[in-house]
Amino acid sequence: MDTITKHSIRNALLTALYIVAVVSFMQNAERLFGNQPEALAAIAMILLFVTSALITGSLVLWEPARLLFDGKPREATRQILTTGSALVVLFVVVLGVLLFT
Repeated sequence: MDTITKHSIRNALLTALYIVAVVSFMQNAERLFGNQPEALAAIAMILLFVTSALITGSLVLWEPARLLFDGKPREATRQILTTGSALVVLFVVVLGVLLFT
């Protein structure tokens, strides 16, 4: 397995792990924080959304951007496509678990 494939799979797994962490947090947020003002809860959720976009974007796009800036557009494209494919495979696995349990 070459470096691009390894990095793509690693980044997809880290993204999935981050998603699991955010979902776990969201499922327990009410128990952890109780009833908070709606405006404050909305602010927290939007901040979480923006932070999540930054984190997952970094996991998925950092290495392809670096490759692109290093003058390796083919490798950058391959990294994006491989990471996307790994995320689709993870989605199908989760969907399969949901459908068959």
